[in-house]
Amino acid sequence: MRRLLAPLGSAAIRWVRRIGGPSFTVARAVVRAVRDKFPLTWLGLLLAGAALGCVFYYGRQRQDLVLYVAGLGLLFLMALTLLLVTIVTIALRLGWKGAPRPPARVEAGTEMATGFSLPGLGWLPFVSIDWQWREPEGVKLVIEPRRGRLLERAICRERGEHSRTVRRVVVGDVFGLSWLAVTLEEP
Repeated sequence: MRRLLAPLGSAAIRWVRRIGGPSFTVARAVVRAVRDKFPLTWLGLLLAGAALGCVFYYGRQRQDLVLYVAGLGLLFLMALTLLLVTIVTIALRLGWKGAPRPPARVEAGTEMATGFSLPGLGWLPFVSIDWQWREPEGVKLVIEPRRGRLLERAICRERGEHSRTVRRVVVGDVFGLSWLAVTLEEP
């Protein structure tokens, strides 16, 4: 059976490589932009469907009060996490100011403080923040919590000159049900 399926797999791989030019990159960017603005994850959509099924089908039509209350509780939890993630994302986007520029000389492979920081949100339940660099590529980040803030330290893997830093900040809930992404850019 594997011998019969192997040519189909390699043909599919060749087809993806052939269309993997600029149009594939544009399509990937469009999908990422839509995904960054849609707040529910696949797990969130699945659980929302299950909770709605528990509430409307089993709870109301079949009069199962246990599943009715469990479905309502799950919907309330999802609404709460979605609201918190949305509020934190909007506050982060509106309140963000460009950080001070990093030092002019950077050695590849050494850790440097970039001056970029975000609030730690330890006081806010269910919400977490994570980020990565989009531009320049090849930068490893060390995120260090200090005095209620998350401080960024970067390790550049290679030398180069870059005109801007683009970060993709993801605000999500700890359950993995919802998240939103924001792009922050600085010169």
